Amino acid sequence: MSKGWLDVFVHPNGERFHVDNDPTEIRRLRKRCLAILPEPVVMEATGRYHRAAHANLHEAALLVAIVNPYRPRRFADAHGRLAKTNNIDTETSAGFGPTMPLVTSKPPTSSWRRSLNSRVPAVKSSKHACRWSNNFPKRPWGIVIAQITERFELCHRHGKELAEILLPLVQADPTTVRRFEIPTSVPGIGPVTAITLLVEMKELDSDNAAEVASLAGSTPINRDLGQLRGSKMIRSGSIVARNVLYRAATIAMHWNRDLASLYGRLRQGGKPFKVAITATMRKLTVMTDTLLQENRVWTPTPPRPNIRRATQERRLSGTVRTFAIKSWTAAFRIKGLAEFVDALPTRPGLHHTPKTTWPSSLIGQAGFHAISQMCPSGSAT
Repeated sequence: MSKGWLDVFVHPNGERFHVDNDPTEIRRLRKRCLAILPEPVVMEATGRYHRAAHANLHEAALLVAIVNPYRPRRFADAHGRLAKTNNIDTETSAGFGPTMPLVTSKPPTSSWRRSLNSRVPAVKSSKHACRWSNNFPKRPWGIVIAQITERFELCHRHGKELAEILLPLVQADPTTVRRFEIPTSVPGIGPVTAITLLVEMKELDSDNAAEVASLAGSTPINRDLGQLRGSKMIRSGSIVARNVLYRAATIAMHWNRDLASLYGRLRQGGKPFKVAITATMRKLTVMTDTLLQENRVWTPTPPRPNIRRATQERRLSGTVRTFAIKSWTAAFRIKGLAEFVDALPTRPGLHHTPKTTWPSSLIGQAGFHAISQMCPSGSAT
């Protein structure tokens, strides 16, 4: 994937071709993919150069998996292919698809695409403003102070204007209004941060909160070999999401009671600032994912669980378990009695009822069905 053209490799027949990265050539690529019917089409994430092809192939009902280029590159290293060329990369990505489990993705809607394009300068403007405020010289010249202050105010104004442009785009899509309201209810997450997380992390609202935190790049990774206990580092994940989470965590640790207590406890325990702020980022990500999954806004105190309903369910399960135990106990006792009667020696004038004709009233309905399953022949009546 590049700005000028797209290199294509068909696995496993080895067909290779490339098309220009423009609408006409992408339509030609779609026709060839429909003739081949690959499952799925593997594309390397490039930031923006793959979006047109992704949307066009998705319209044709083709499954497309967007993968991190780092993973196919390591896949090539594992096969001993150390060189890096366009042909090697396309062949490696095509072989990576059938070998590794992939998750197909859908392209963003038009409104979200506009939000994505508008979000980048908004985040960069705010980042430049923060950078200038942090690196403000202590004893500059008078003209330098005026220029830095003017640029600082300009970046803040541009960031606010772009954030105001994003809000109508979110409100125009009914499916994203609620998903936008929930993150912004958390102290420390503003409109730009919420939109960035929803755009960059489609995995939000997932059952696996730990996986979501890992995809955000806020999960420390162990480095323990033998007796070595190395320092835990964060890596991988979306760098854009990690940057906005860092800024949100620095604000939330002052205004969010839960995150402030976590940060203060870690700092008092002797943890460095980066370790404490990374843990705050992780908890902020998990909190946002949990709120989206439960479809509720943030509150200072979590909602109380329905204790009465839980107690009733626990009592009901206990009653069912007790009934099952008693039924199976009675069934095994009657089965043992039946085997004992069958084992009695036959005497003249002595007759007994076979075990397959015992009345169900003696053992109850549950025990009756249990004996019916245990009897080797015939059917209980």
